[in-house]
Amino acid sequence: MILYMLNRVNFQLSDSQILGYFKNDGVEEADLRMLLGEMASNSLVEVEKRPDKNLLGITKEGEETLGYFESKISEKDRSDIESFLESRRIDLRKENTSLADYRETENNQYEVRLEVREGRKRLIDLRISADNEKMAEHMCEKWQDSSSEIYNFVVHRLLE
Repeated sequence: MILYMLNRVNFQLSDSQILGYFKNDGVEEADLRMLLGEMASNSLVEVEKRPDKNLLGITKEGEETLGYFESKISEKDRSDIESFLESRRIDLRKENTSLADYRETENNQYEVRLEVREGRKRLIDLRISADNEKMAEHMCEKWQDSSSEIYNFVVHRLLE
């Protein structure tokens, strides 16, 4: 079902988004995390580790495996997954296409990393220095609301 879910979107899903869906079915978080780890070690999913979450995408091997087992997923489960993805598609995509994090560097400085993605393709990957952690956090928060506007400004400005 996880492979089915990842195959139904053209962007990565975070581990917490996947956990959120299956938690409603009473699946234990520890069991699901173990399963995701096994799927990654068997190359069924690719995992991109971020400071605040892991982003998962289906691999070619995962697509092939899904092909063998997709017919065993009940129509109700497929429908439930489709409904979940459809009702939250915009939020799911937005949450994982505008990424922001920061890390401490030398001399109590911070490096802020800001990204915009389309699917799995990086449209912009911007790194900015911040003088303190509060400034770095603020940049990350603002990026979530302003990333597409900033991206469009940069592209248009560079193409003038």
